Amino acid sequence: MRQQKGMHGAQREAEGQVPVQERRVNWDAVSKRLLKAELARAGITYKALARRLEALGIADTEAAIANRISRGRFSFAFFLQCMRAIGVTEIDLRDRNNGG
Repeated sequence: MRQQKGMHGAQREAEGQVPVQERRVNWDAVSKRLLKAELARAGITYKALARRLEALGIADTEAAIANRISRGRFSFAFFLQCMRAIGVTEIDLRDRNNGG
């Protein structure tokens, strides 16, 4: 879909066009940063996370968890499992880098 001249940002978004800055987001890095921030906020190490996940019936080694998080390539299901394991019930998705 081509951008029409004179369209304002909100109008483009309403018509399904994604702003350029949103198309260039490294979502793996965002998810990695978010998960690591929640772990740090809760004071949870990868070893402790592995134990807490195991208590939920999710067997994974500390090394496997560290590698998965380091790459930033993990499923939303894994993210939810981690949040449950560390007791997080709400996530703030505002972008801290852009003041939002």
